[in-house]
Amino acid sequence: MLNSARHARTRPPGKRRSDPSTQKSFSRVFEELSSALARSPYDRIEREVEYWLEAIGRSLGIDRSVIAEFLPGRGFQVVHQWTREGFPPMPMVLAEEIIPWAAALVRSGQTVVVSSVRSLPRDAEEDRKFMLSSEFSPKASILTPLVIDDRVIGAITFGDCKRSRRWPKELVRRLELVANIFGNAIARQRAALEANQLREAAAQASRAALAGEMAASITHELNHPLGAILANAQTARRMLEGPHPDLSELRQIMDDIIAGERRATHYMERVRHVHRNDRLQVEPLEVHSILNIVGNLVRASLLANRISLVIDVEPGLPRMAADRIATEQALLNLVRNGIEALTEAQPSPRTITIRGFRRDSGLVAISVADTGGGIPSTHLERIFEPFFTTREQGTGMGLAIVRSIVESQGGSIAVRGGSGTGAVFEFTVPEWQEIEEIG
Repeated sequence: MLNSARHARTRPPGKRRSDPSTQKSFSRVFEELSSALARSPYDRIEREVEYWLEAIGRSLGIDRSVIAEFLPGRGFQVVHQWTREGFPPMPMVLAEEIIPWAAALVRSGQTVVVSSVRSLPRDAEEDRKFMLSSEFSPKASILTPLVIDDRVIGAITFGDCKRSRRWPKELVRRLELVANIFGNAIARQRAALEANQLREAAAQASRAALAGEMAASITHELNHPLGAILANAQTARRMLEGPHPDLSELRQIMDDIIAGERRATHYMERVRHVHRNDRLQVEPLEVHSILNIVGNLVRASLLANRISLVIDVEPGLPRMAADRIATEQALLNLVRNGIEALTEAQPSPRTITIRGFRRDSGLVAISVADTGGGIPSTHLERIFEPFFTTREQGTGMGLAIVRSIVESQGGSIAVRGGSGTGAVFEFTVPEWQEIEEIG
């Protein structure tokens, strides 16, 4: 429904408009009406409709202009009206039974023209009673169907509350056109409101999906450091239960536990930054240093799965412009993806190779290759999609997170390698060139 009808005179904001109480000819009002409503923004259409209802009423010398819609249960609700000073406004809701003859004709798409009570047909007895008994009923009126999307949803009425009057055919035709103009404007307004509602619903769905992706991302990212912390703690406990624990090995295990805790903390801090829409903290990063840090973080998993790690950095490789935590996270996801591939395929040899090199001018490239079972060609196009996974226990977020990180830093990522040949993931980031921020 539109907003409740108002009895007060309203004027749309913006361009100054003459007072509708200033007498204009109906022909002039009719000429201005269509272009005015066509130009009006959807959020001003209601005020425009009320302005023009008054302008039409005053130009015709009538006492009331009303737009009413059909209600479920055979009734009308007045949604817009203008009533001349000295006359009571129409009630907000009317039962259809008080004017059953006119209502039936309007519902069928016909215009009802009543010049006087005497002009009503014999089968309009209830309508006659309404015109004679009610203080707000007109003595002469025209009711034209209000049509939206080829459906009659109500009526627009123009009435004289003081006297009978003759309605020339040309005037009736023009008032029918006025009803079409109002119907088109109201339809446009409702379409815009529905579109806004759909956009809001889509935004809410997007936010819900984002929350789901974030939850999956957090689960994916925290499982690894927390799992490593637990494994190291259990190993340390077993060593302490022995007669002669190796203190140097225990120190190394404690260092790994501390590194895992820091990794989890750094990740949660990054989640908070993202939630607050903070920009990435781009800085100059030494590729060799980043690769060594990642290698140390996955050392326990490599040893547990008997996997060799090779790090190969091109000499003289320039620093890359990237966010340290985000880049480490992307590399960790790729290396862990390789570890899972090698664990599933059980190939020989079992090797992951991380290379740093210059791909093109201004770009530093990092690749992660494994000797696992490779990726079926049918999956290559979807491999970076959120929630797409070929693993029974996978979340489908690891590679989607990598792509998001790389692209947010102005880079790109690709994968190659078919089934049985291992897989190579390669991403690029810009070289450091005394810039402060990226994306």
